[in-house]
Amino acid sequence: MAGTLFLAACSGAGGENAAAHCDGPVLDVPPGGATVPQLMAHATAMGMTQREAETLIYLEGLNPQVTVEGVSTICLDGRPD
Repeated sequence: MAGTLFLAACSGAGGENAAAHCDGPVLDVPPGGATVPQLMAHATAMGMTQREAETLIYLEGLNPQVTVEGVSTICLDGRPD
């Protein structure tokens, strides 16, 4: 069963961009959203191995059967927000 996951835009203290506070790779989600397999493909294109991408996305708590929308970036630091 496919669904849609809506997340708030990432921001750090003082309204700064989350990328500045991320301890891992940052994935940009396109305005139309992206599926978890698309995010994993993007992570591997950034130089991560398939296993690294799967592990970090799993640790972020993203369900592989949903479309991620409403976010500009996802910080893959292994800690769900």
